[in-house]
Amino acid sequence: MINTEIDNLYREIILDHYRNPRNSGKPECFTAEASGNNPSCGDDVTIYLATNKELITDIHFQCSGCAISLASASIMTQAIKSKRLEDVLIMSKAVQCILTGTENFNQNEILKETDIIALTGVKHFPMRIKCATLAWHALDQAIFNALQG
Repeated sequence: MINTEIDNLYREIILDHYRNPRNSGKPECFTAEASGNNPSCGDDVTIYLATNKELITDIHFQCSGCAISLASASIMTQAIKSKRLEDVLIMSKAVQCILTGTENFNQNEILKETDIIALTGVKHFPMRIKCATLAWHALDQAIFNALQG
């Protein structure tokens, strides 16, 4: 019964981010961007970063795709805004590994105080993992682009 309640809560968080995406849209000012797509699902995402070479001072995204893809991008923007680039890269790798089950991370540390935890159930649906990780892969590229620029 508890798992059902938690699953329902996670579904509600994902639906809330899908219906009311945070930080959606192309900003007027940004220092780097990167795009990604998932051809198997048709999802497209573009990440726009404003950085000062140490911190993400602002982040926005544009996304067309499924609820998981859009919700993941929205959740991601809330989780990383005002964080150090170095910490964001660690968080991004951790989230991708948690979702794909490729490495063990201390989930409590990575997921605390964020809605990212709602995405963890996606790992049970292999066809949706790419949807959930798409924005995170684009984020990694956007950070790389910011550091190069």
